[in-house]
Parts: sequence; structure tokens; C-alpha cells
Amino acid sequence: MEQAKWTVELTSICLKYFQEADKLVLSENNKHQIMRIFRIPAHEKILVALINSSFGSGKDGLVVTCSAVYRKKWWSLTRFSWDELISSDIAAIDANTVRLKDNIMVKVKRKYNAHLVAEMLREIQEAAGRHFQKPQFGQKGSSNTPITVRREGINCNDKVDLFYMRDICFRYYWYPHYWTGVDVPAKKMQLLCNHFGIEKKEWVYGIVYPSKSALGKYGMVVHAQGVKWRNSDNAPVCWNWSEVLLNKVEKQGGAIRAGNARLLEGADSYLAKAVQLVNNIQLYLEGIVTDGCPIRYDYDTAYSKVRAMPISSSEEEALWLPVENGMPLPMLRTNELKWAIETGQVDWQQLSVWTRGMPGWLAVESVEQFKETVGDKV
Repeated sequence: MEQAKWTVELTSICLKYFQEADKLVLSENNKHQIMRIFRIPAHEKILVALINSSFGSGKDGLVVTCSAVYRKKWWSLTRFSWDELISSDIAAIDANTVRLKDNIMVKVKRKYNAHLVAEMLREIQEAAGRHFQKPQFGQKGSSNTPITVRREGINCNDKVDLFYMRDICFRYYWYPHYWTGVDVPAKKMQLLCNHFGIEKKEWVYGIVYPSKSALGKYGMVVHAQGVKWRNSDNAPVCWNWSEVLLNKVEKQGGAIRAGNARLLEGADSYLAKAVQLVNNIQLYLEGIVTDGCPIRYDYDTAYSKVRAMPISSSEEEALWLPVENGMPLPMLRTNELKWAIETGQVDWQQLSVWTRGMPGWLAVESVEQFKETVGDKV
């Protein structure tokens, strides 16, 4: 029964992204050819076949079945079980390339859009995590629930959504000086836990590090309990979520400081990434304790219809926290949120937003930056 439910959910995810017949409905001849080339057992049902080679020869491509994900590039064939997919750091490298794990890449045709393929695989990854790896990322019953934190009398223990925190950290998976927690090799992760004083069973979401040789020894680590900083061989500076919220972090003269504390020092690109990540985390924490916060549900990537955006946005643009009908959506820049409204990927009538400088959460049609965009939809 559980397998049947999983197959139905998996099929619905695939249908949401790829509904065209050439990807989901295969002729018997093509089906047998793909199963032979990708060495797929006869009992597995093919859900999506994205082949990137002429005449459908199957030399290169990605296949999702009811039991696993298969990737093939010429003679190299990799099968990802659901457990292996859960621990993968999936990312679109460019319009044609998706990274599944470490140096394992797969090429897809431009018409398939690598960003959409990566989104589909990450959604499958999330669903697999719920089905096959419990508890996970602070779900009920997990031992990695954050400690009780307070800000001006507000209890933040039930407000910090670890799924959303992980999504914030995943925004930077393609950047230099940065690794997501799932991408770190086991030996490096053990080293990191030892140097930063993190429990081995505790989830690590993001790591900003000065160099590959220093990965696990120095840098900034975002984990289930908060943020840790380690700049030297001394003990790390540890902040719970309340301390992350209250401390002002600044980059000054080749170092990151919070008051008189010198948290990190090193190359400008390394420090800039740490400041950017902690600022985004602070933005989220400020938003959830701001008056009128409309969040009623735990973050779920399967809910959001916002996909890869064929538009450019600047880091100088404001970063917004959008909530649709009580469900938090990924952080979006001003230009990105306008595009999502214009294309109907968010329901503006159910949308509330917040960013720094606002006294409280507002309906999107009440915010000056979006009045013209919403007005065109009325």
C-alpha cells in the first residue's frame, strides 16, 4: 500500500513538470531500448525519459522510474536509489547541465530546461525524504528541534521552520566558498562536527569556508540549532536563533565583526558570501516575529508553483518574504516577485509580503512596488 501511494505521488510530480507525450508516453520499442541501455529491471515503470542523443539512442540522458533515478553519459551509468537521491545536492549548472552529486552530471536538451529538471528532482528528493527517511529536518519526532529562543518576549521555538532554513541555504549551492550540508563528504563532515562542536546526528544546512583545505576547520556553519563561527583554533562562537536575530553583522577591513567580536577574516569573496547568507537568515527571522505574520503552515516545496525564472535580478533589489494563503514561498527579489505575479505562478489575491523597513506584513496589492503589477491583473 505504501509503495502504491509513493508511485502515485511520484507520478504526479513528474506530470507537473513534463506532460508532453515524448517524455511520458513511450512506444514499446523505445521503452525496451531505454530499459536495455539504462539496464532498468523489467518490473520498474518508466515515468520520465529525458534522452539527450540523436535518434533516441539513449547514449546520454536521465530516466526516472518508480524505484530509482538513472543517469547515463556514454559508458558511465549511475543508479540513484531514493536513499542516495536524498543525500544528493541537485543543481542546474547551466541551461543544459544538471549536477546530481559531486562530479556526476547529466546533459539534457535545451528544450527540457535543466533548471526545471533540477526543480523536479529536488521535489522528488523532498518527497522521498518524507517517505523513506524519517524523521528529517526537524519534523515531529526529530531530535534536532531548535532550542527555545526569545526576542523581546517572543518564543521563537515553534516559529523557526527548519525546512525553510534549509531552502535559504540551498540558494547558494553553486557559489564558490560554499557547500550545502548534504554535499560534504563523510570524512569532512566528521572533521567539521569535531571542530565546531556539532552533534553527528544534527542536520547541517550550509557551510561557508575560506578554502578547500580549511573546509571543516574554519568558517561559518548553519545547523539545526543556529549559526557557528570559527576563525582560529580557538573554540567557535555559537549563536542560537535569537542571537542570530539580534546581532548586527558587518564586513570591515578584511574581517566580519559583530560588535567587538571578530568572527571571520579572509578573502573578500569568502566574507561577502558569509554576510549575504546570515543577512538572509536574519531577514527570515525578522519576518516571522514581525506583527501580522500570516504563516500558518510548515514550508513545503511541493506547494510552490514558482519555477526557474527567465529574468535577471540584481542583488541590490529588495529580498521579499512572500506567503500565499498561509504557506511560505521561497524568498524572491522584487523583479522575480513581479514576474511570478504577472505569469500567475502566485495567487496575488492570497499573497502577503514583507521585507525590511516595513512595520508589518501587508497584502501585496497594498505595497507600492507591486501596485502597477497587480493592477494589470485586476
